[in-house]
Amino acid sequence: MVFTRDGLRGANMERIATEAGVSRATLYTYFADKEDAFVQASQHIADQLIAVVDFALDSAGTVVDRLRQAMLAMLEIVWRTARASPLAAELLDSRERLTGPIFAAAERHIVAALAGALQRAGIEDANATAYVLLLSGKGIAYAAPDMHSMQRGVTLLVEGLIRGMQAPRD
Repeated sequence: MVFTRDGLRGANMERIATEAGVSRATLYTYFADKEDAFVQASQHIADQLIAVVDFALDSAGTVVDRLRQAMLAMLEIVWRTARASPLAAELLDSRERLTGPIFAAAERHIVAALAGALQRAGIEDANATAYVLLLSGKGIAYAAPDMHSMQRGVTLLVEGLIRGMQAPRD
């Protein structure tokens, strides 16, 4: 993808058209300009994040299993996108001028979905716990040197947090 390789500033409609295997004229029938293409590419990634989380949370299994699968599926997309190039981070940046609202909305949906699963499992303060899961998971994904390390870190996070919260209190 041109944006992960070149960033928004380095991308242009000619490169996007060439990589897509279409003419510039054809590209302009789908996108007004490179910023519009960037926004739509970002929306596609945000939609993927939401879809994999929702799918995993709707699957069978314990709450720990479903939360682990949701986090792993989502963070694998984040990890792979962030590793595509040093410039790919701008594609996932919720503070970015063009895509901020897109990723902020996706994160709200994901936190609400995680919180729903946590609430159904009897976890107190499910919204705060969901937010901690999301932020901690993103931190693990950005810092992990490889996929195995990311998977292991997320597994430890989910299992430790949820099982610790479900443990009987003295």
